[in-house]
Amino acid sequence: LTLFHESGLYGSVSGIGFWPGLVQSHSPEENQNFIQLRFAGQQSRAVGQVVDGPLDFNGTITYHPQDWRMLAFALGSVANGGSPTPFTHTSIPTAGIAGNPYTSGVENPLPSFAFDDHRAGSGTNQNYVRMYVGCMVDSLDIDIAQGEVVTVTLNYIAQSGVRSSGVAVIGSQPTLASYIRPYLWSDFSFQ
Repeated sequence: LTLFHESGLYGSVSGIGFWPGLVQSHSPEENQNFIQLRFAGQQSRAVGQVVDGPLDFNGTITYHPQDWRMLAFALGSVANGGSPTPFTHTSIPTAGIAGNPYTSGVENPLPSFAFDDHRAGSGTNQNYVRMYVGCMVDSLDIDIAQGEVVTVTLNYIAQSGVRSSGVAVIGSQPTLASYIRPYLWSDFSFQ
């Protein structure tokens, strides 16, 4: 599972993929909605015609975090600080005139992302790839239990999804030594 930033244009993939963390599961859902039409001129009050409605794309990703990038996607804004390199990352909700550093515009929308879910097959053209774009965080739950690795459950809604059998796009794993190990319960303090 490789995630991508999107440019200032919603649903437009930009840059190279990144590692979301140690992914445990991904459960995408694609639902075709139907619109039932009743109209005058029929012999009954039953549904006279069924029309294809909008497609819904959503799902859940469960992972052990190695960084908190997806928390910034959920809240909408992150400010980096510290010297010589940023060692303080402050994530705050985007609201009002707070500004979103990833997009432009008056309404400061939450940042969107895309991802490539690749399931490798054993032979030629046996790969199963799903690319979802225009993804927004619907909810993000952080599970911190004593003596355990932290688990994040991310629910998302996507604009669209495309299936293919292409080559896997592998995101880069974080390179800083402190980010290679997933977060443990003992890494947190609550006030």
